Order: sequence, then structure tokens, then C-alpha cells
Amino acid sequence: MAGIPDDDVAQAITTAWLIDAPLVAAVPGGLHNGSRAQAGLQRPYARLIVQQGPTPATDGYSSPMVVGTPWIDFRHVTIKVWGLRAQVKAALILGEAAFDPVVKGTAQLPVPNTTATLFVRPLSPAADLEEDPAQKDGEDIWIGTTDYEV
Repeated sequence: MAGIPDDDVAQAITTAWLIDAPLVAAVPGGLHNGSRAQAGLQRPYARLIVQQGPTPATDGYSSPMVVGTPWIDFRHVTIKVWGLRAQVKAALILGEAAFDPVVKGTAQLPVPNTTATLFVRPLSPAADLEEDPAQKDGEDIWIGTTDYEV
């Protein structure tokens, strides 16, 4: 995956999200890039965070010091969903169906405008669900988090 920048990974995730009609319907506030909660968005809504993944020299997959070993360039992808508890749980289940290779049936994620595909691997067996300390309109807001290695 050398040469695939964070923006391309974010675009691939966003494209996969947007073609999944049940996921789009479950998260009417949409998927947005960045890690901060945002006021004024319809709930539930989601945030996409793409960061550099493990360093290839220490990740156990490759070593740039060995001739002929491919350089594997990982990205750590986090998707966070904000909304009411039931909304967040439903969105996380649909997100798992869209991105988890066991549920989806393939680990391949196409990169738009290229012939490249990315391998998606869930990093946690189940999504993390926590209550947001902020209340909106007198309702408890929950945050659901899933992490992937791409």
C-alpha cells in the first residue's frame, strides 16, 4: 500500500460508507472527517479519523532492512458515532456489516480512481460504547467507536 495517502484511505472509507444504503439511512447526520464532535449536526452522525498505522520496522509484518521484503504502510482508521444509545448501537452493527471482512465476505476495499484495493482488518472484537459527558436537548448522548487497520 505504499504511496496511498491518508486522504485516499479516507475517501475509500467514505465511498464504501455512502454506497451502503442501510448505513446512510441509520446515520442521517452523515460521516465527517475529523475527530471532534460538532454542534448542529443531525443525530446520529459519525466522524472518520485516519492516522498513520504501526511502523513497518516494528509491526511484525515487514522489515525495511531486509532486501526483497515489501514495505507495508498501514493506516489506523477510527469511526466514531454520536447519538442516542439505540441509534449508536444500530449504526455500529451496520458499520460492522460494511467494513468487517468476516461479515462483509471480503477484506478488500477499493480505492477510488485507482485499481488499488486496501485490506481492512478490525482491531477490536466489539465496538466500544460510552456515554458522552455532554447532554443535548436533555437527552443522554452516546459515542460508539470502532477501529480498523487498513
